[in-house]
Amino acid sequence: MQVQDAVANTSDTGQTIEVYPGMYTLTSGPLVFKHHKVVISGIVGEAKNTIIDCQGARCFAPRSTCNGEWNDETATEGDWPLPFKGSWPFAKNISYITLTNGTAPPGDSGGLIFMAMETDKTTWEHYNYRTTFNQVHFHGGKGFHGGCLSIHNRLVDVFNCTFTSCQA
Repeated sequence: MQVQDAVANTSDTGQTIEVYPGMYTLTSGPLVFKHHKVVISGIVGEAKNTIIDCQGARCFAPRSTCNGEWNDETATEGDWPLPFKGSWPFAKNISYITLTNGTAPPGDSGGLIFMAMETDKTTWEHYNYRTTFNQVHFHGGKGFHGGCLSIHNRLVDVFNCTFTSCQA
């Protein structure tokens, strides 16, 4: 199974996707999370042998809508389960992998990963969870800003990661 199939087939918040060493080619990017707090994990010590090649597309981006276009006037709690209403689903943890060959759309940021959450600043801390990148090798990302990684209004920890050939 390809990583993109695993991400597309998550069915609940907090699921874990285990990625084994090998080359995974993204054929339809970017990968967009359907659920919050997904964990994508390779094997400890195998990050450089567990490669997601984004084939010139952005690797990961948040989904900015839930069950179609979000409309505060017509949305119900079932459209976007609380406490995450108004947030954009993303991973809780991405670790022990290499992301390569990603490009943001023209004039956009984050060639490999774009993370964002656009919401009311008085309440965003209520449902903004921390995303951790651990031993991720970011390589060959291109974007207007943040050649490899672009973060907007999200909590992020980056541990033991490397960034090479990122162009902004």
